[in-house]
Amino acid sequence: MSSFESKRLSHQQGNEVSLHQHAQGQLTLVMGGTANIYNSDGWWLATPGSGVWVPPGVRHCASYREQAVIINLLLEVPAGIDTPPQCCLVMVSSLLKALATEATQLPASDPQMPLIAQLVLHQLGLHAVHSELYVPEGEDKRLRAVTGFLKANPGCSDDLPALATRAYTSPRTLTRLFEKQTGMTFSRWRERLRVVVAIDRLLAGQPITTTALDLGYQSASAFTAVFTKVMGMPPRRYLAEIRKK
Repeated sequence: MSSFESKRLSHQQGNEVSLHQHAQGQLTLVMGGTANIYNSDGWWLATPGSGVWVPPGVRHCASYREQAVIINLLLEVPAGIDTPPQCCLVMVSSLLKALATEATQLPASDPQMPLIAQLVLHQLGLHAVHSELYVPEGEDKRLRAVTGFLKANPGCSDDLPALATRAYTSPRTLTRLFEKQTGMTFSRWRERLRVVVAIDRLLAGQPITTTALDLGYQSASAFTAVFTKVMGMPPRRYLAEIRKK
């Protein structure tokens, strides 16, 4: 392993990291707060106990809704080592957390660093996951006009025909684009978007009722029903589980 860097970083509320890329792969582990990682495919929300893998050469950017503490690992991927070919969420095992923390305390020249890097890459392969905390944006410019608008305005209640008009296309075409390029129906995609936005806001301390109303729900109970359907548990329980990590 010829290149391995590890840095523990603190980001203030509202910080943004502009679009960039690395020759190495990047693994961002969230120790506190949340991290929003974006690339041309979509948006990943990493909460405490998780991270985001960005393969070498992939352009990406980041933002931080609240104060956050992260560990950034930059790893060269040797030939013959299988790592996820696309950006993905990674669940942080106790071993991966310990390895990343140890790496931040050693100089790059330390002989243990290549061994730590090999173990990190092995852990990456074991703990990469499909996650509900990913919002795909699609490739077609008509679809991206809609997904980009709703990402900026998640509480918008416009129906599919109204959004199709905004994108200068037909509701039928927009329906087809959602299903083909995001793998979800429009209604399911909007539910996913709102839940991901909600998790980011709730972890920053925003009350459930305020979050629900801001995101277009008529009541906290209506929001809780959708959240439970998407995440498998109600928001209070989900937050409690996250805060244990």
